[in-house]
Amino acid sequence: MKQVNRQLVSDQDFERMRVFSQLIAVYRDKELLDANIRIVTHGEHSVTCDNDVTYIKSNHQFYRL
Repeated sequence: MKQVNRQLVSDQDFERMRVFSQLIAVYRDKELLDANIRIVTHGEHSVTCDNDVTYIKSNHQFYRL
C-alpha cells in the first residue's frame, strides 16, 4: 500500500485534489473506508467521489495518496 500523505483540511485542499484528479483515501475513526478514489465534487459539508459515495466532512478524514 502507498504511504498516506497529508490530510485534506481546507476547501483549497479538496479543490486541488479534484482539479488535478489526485487519488485520496477516506478514513473514519482511524479505519480505512476507501482508497484510490478521486473527488468528483465537494461542498461545505460533503465530498462526493468517483465510487458514487458521498462522505460527510465532519465524520471522515481525507488524505492525499
